[in-house]
Amino acid sequence: MVRMRLRSRPGKFRQDVGRRPAEVVLGAIDGSTGGFGSTGTLEASLDLQYTAGLATKVPIFVLSVGSQTSDGIDGFLDAINALLGQDPAPQVLTTSFGFNEQDLPAPIAIVTSVGGTTSFGPAVAASLSAGGFSQIFARPAYQNASVSAYLQTLGNTNSGLFNSSGRAYPDIAAQAQNFQIFINGQVLNVDGTSAASPTVASIIALVNDAILAGGGQQVGFLNPLLYSSAARAMNDITQGSNPGCGTNGFPATTGWDPVTGLGTPDFNKLLASAKQEPPVLGGFLPRDAA
Repeated sequence: MVRMRLRSRPGKFRQDVGRRPAEVVLGAIDGSTGGFGSTGTLEASLDLQYTAGLATKVPIFVLSVGSQTSDGIDGFLDAINALLGQDPAPQVLTTSFGFNEQDLPAPIAIVTSVGGTTSFGPAVAASLSAGGFSQIFARPAYQNASVSAYLQTLGNTNSGLFNSSGRAYPDIAAQAQNFQIFINGQVLNVDGTSAASPTVASIIALVNDAILAGGGQQVGFLNPLLYSSAARAMNDITQGSNPGCGTNGFPATTGWDPVTGLGTPDFNKLLASAKQEPPVLGGFLPRDAA
């Protein structure tokens, strides 16, 4: 059982977590030695500081992927299979890296894709938030109603520039700008969905912890829950867009949109919804994803 509690509302830096806020184990595959060089320090530090810092005391396994990949997609599938091959398998996986369409993980239906927001009161879609529609993977049934409603609202905007029947993403979003990390003795500001992803992973880990502590089962495959009863647990983001490729991108609007998905999660509402719904288990079969 994973047991974790937030003891206080974070200030500039949390004082209650101590010098070792979580057990961190390093692993390596595909020829990696498991160390962190200069090119990976910022991303790795960001993930660790916003998982250990938000979901304090959660055991963390950091997997370093080398260049000797065998999956043809930059090691993403190798990493997923290695993690899910552990006994017991981890309850939550997070990655802040992504590549183009043919690669994992954002466009596939068995992954929860996270977009980004900025500002507060109200939150606005961050222009850096990638999103859209897959040219390869079909839209899963669990998001048909939400995406169809958006397409009706969108009308002819960007017509012919995207596959309206493809898997639509992101699914949800979180704050993605003005994150601070402490690295090499300096405080650095970081922007991007690289920050939103570990934030959401920490939220889901805490939801799992609360459910398991009460004798229930973890949420399992998250997406069907998000697009059903948990849609009411999201703070809808209706302002902003994600311009790019010579276009204005997609606009955020009421309901799901390809900038912030269903919105940002409200922890208490998401927990209440997850407690009421039976978990969807066994939905992630990574070896079939390619």
